[in-house]
Amino acid sequence: MQAYQVANDRIRSFSNAQGKPNEAGTTLTVWIATATHCLTANIGDTRCYSIRQSVRQITRDHSVADELMSQGILSPKEFASSPLRHQLTQSLGTRVYVDPDIFPTDQFEEIAPGQTVLLCSDGFYANLADSDFNQLETVPDLDRELRRLADESLDRGSTDNISAVVIRTNKK
Repeated sequence: MQAYQVANDRIRSFSNAQGKPNEAGTTLTVWIATATHCLTANIGDTRCYSIRQSVRQITRDHSVADELMSQGILSPKEFASSPLRHQLTQSLGTRVYVDPDIFPTDQFEEIAPGQTVLLCSDGFYANLADSDFNQLETVPDLDRELRRLADESLDRGSTDNISAVVIRTNKK
């Protein structure tokens, strides 16, 4: 929590020094791991996925569309094409205090042997389906597969920045 607040304060200071208070903002998602346990924290719409026999989104987006979907006002199909997906409800740099989500909320999660974790920006995942990420669990060259997925996202019309990091834990 403290690291998120420090980052937020630095972004706000930079924005204020440029004469544009509250205009600079960014998202931040982190995956913190020990040898056996992990947790994920996020603010904004950069996501973390766990890939182990299936693709599971760990984080939730801090966007107007995500809030409307969780309230049942927007369907998953409507969510996919909604311009409200890009309207953030939380980000670093735009408020005095930040409140990132932490997953799991009660204790560290145990890391599964051979677990694959993907952290990626909305420009990366927006035009891809969860099923596109399945290959990350088994391909030998993760860098090559990330580049292929980034190219696929661009081919499908992504116009946003594309950032992605993938981690695969050791198999025991």
